[in-house]
Amino acid sequence: MSKNTVAVTGASGRVGVNVVQGLLRAGYEVHALVHSPLPADHPLSQERVTLTVLDLAALPEQDIVNWLNKMRPIAFIHSAGLADVPGCERQVSLAYLLNAHVTRMLARVCARQQTHFIMLSTEYVFGGTAHPEILYHEEDPVYPLNHYGKSKVQGELATQEECDQKTLWTICRTSMVYSQDYAPTRWHRPDFTQWVRSVLRQNQVLHIASDQVNSPIYSLDLTKILVAIVEQKLGGFYHVAGRTPISRYNFALEVARHSGLDETLIQPILTSELDSSLQRPLNAGLCVDKISRSSGILPLSIEEGLALCHDRSDPF
Repeated sequence: MSKNTVAVTGASGRVGVNVVQGLLRAGYEVHALVHSPLPADHPLSQERVTLTVLDLAALPEQDIVNWLNKMRPIAFIHSAGLADVPGCERQVSLAYLLNAHVTRMLARVCARQQTHFIMLSTEYVFGGTAHPEILYHEEDPVYPLNHYGKSKVQGELATQEECDQKTLWTICRTSMVYSQDYAPTRWHRPDFTQWVRSVLRQNQVLHIASDQVNSPIYSLDLTKILVAIVEQKLGGFYHVAGRTPISRYNFALEVARHSGLDETLIQPILTSELDSSLQRPLNAGLCVDKISRSSGILPLSIEEGLALCHDRSDPF
């Protein structure tokens, strides 16, 4: 087992790219799994990373075993999955295949190899609190409202069932990962902040939910904490989110202010007015006290994170 090697799934996606780049900056050798060959101008094609094309949804488990036997990573960060919330409602079987079945297979293989398995989950495993200032702790009971949240809960349970008493496991519940303003978006859907900036730059009106509260985390802050989890061998549940619980409407206003864009184009709206057919947790802010104590890293506030979005200096 190489003490400097980490494997990452979902590496070609928005979050995965940031995870890989953060690990490389921290001095790790990274073996990234992607579902199809990457074009020459993809961000990871320019990095010192070993890329392996594997379709996890159709792959025999023994192929993953063989691959891990060759790589022998100290940790396996599983960031792949179907994260499109409406898409999970449209493609229910695919949601459970990618978010639960594949997670179980990877967890089982890592348990067999005694590799630290790190699963990225979501605040959507919760149903929403009675008040926006009430934050979820790691030990709070889950109550998912939609198939995205339900499939991720099954992935969490699979991780525990396959890894407990066999290998170190960590479940990181994240919340609205956002990236730099200059981050490339050709290869994936833009994140919330990139979408807000893009629409406002076209002088279009935005209707944003004022009753959905999350704890957005800056992508480089997320990778910094993930590196700490690998290095310090932190196991169990952690809420890896930003320090500021905030409604999506107020978050959009902050994005506009930091970008010098017209915030009057942003109009508040209730979630029920946006899409009554899809249930979403309204107050799903995450408490980050546990990860702060365990890792020694205090997650960034919204102000700090958005300020770094416009600063090209490297925070690592």
